[in-house]
Amino acid sequence: MSIYSHVADPSHWINRIAYVLMLTILAALCVYWIGISSFSFDENALRGVAEVVTIIFWTIVFWIMIRDEQRQPGGELVATGILPTLQTPRMILRGVLWAVALASPIALMCALLGGEFAVTALRFPPLVVLAIVTSSIGEEVLFRSTILRVLKDRFGSVGAIVVTSVLFSVAHTGNASASLISSINTFLIGVAFGTVIAVGGSIWVAASCHAAWNVFVALFFGAVSGQDIGVAWIRYVPNDASMLSPLLMGDGYGVESGLLCTAVITISLGFIRHVVVVDPFVTAARYRVTFNRERPHENPITAMESMK
Repeated sequence: MSIYSHVADPSHWINRIAYVLMLTILAALCVYWIGISSFSFDENALRGVAEVVTIIFWTIVFWIMIRDEQRQPGGELVATGILPTLQTPRMILRGVLWAVALASPIALMCALLGGEFAVTALRFPPLVVLAIVTSSIGEEVLFRSTILRVLKDRFGSVGAIVVTSVLFSVAHTGNASASLISSINTFLIGVAFGTVIAVGGSIWVAASCHAAWNVFVALFFGAVSGQDIGVAWIRYVPNDASMLSPLLMGDGYGVESGLLCTAVITISLGFIRHVVVVDPFVTAARYRVTFNRERPHENPITAMESMK
């Protein structure tokens, strides 16, 4: 097959990744230009514009992924794993509980190893929270929707999970106070999220865990991936007298740059099978068959083979 044929084929794996990445980069440039050309130099105004720009950008990313599926022969939008199905509420609950399970032992160990939690005035601006949630879900859509799926079909689950996790980690190296430990932790959580999505098909367990984690960390620890977005309610103050505090509990990047976070994520990988929820609607859509709700235990692969 000629190079032109590959480029013209919307279902070719290189074409799909290139299409998604090029449109995403173009959207980022356009939204960034809109942002810097429309704000005043007042700090509060700048923060508000940044939140709106964030929400607009990730909304465009959602559209790009859905548009890519529409370009595919016999494309089904449910196959993206983005559109909600009857399984989505269960997945969201599972993801939120997973985030609680990750954050709770870190908070407990922080209290035991030194430092204190100082209660401050609760600031919970809806636009800020919406920006946190939208960007969290958007990152899962960008890294582990089309790209993960395409790489999985071409190279297998392990290769797809590793590649997308490396990209996810590299994308966070430009954040303030990023370090080797924060990059390792980002890679590890990328592996966890990638595994859940590769097995379950839908993004919603990982996306809801990602969003809930970012909200919890913002509220109870302050900085999220190097960004202090100003919604901390119970801010953790480490014991500066202990040289182990930054190593174990993180530095300016937040708790995600501490070895406690590394330990918690690593342990969670051993229980990942208990986190996965398989969405049969997504699986069936990817095999271009219809999931029969009257026979919920029917294997979509078997159904596909029976149609041959």
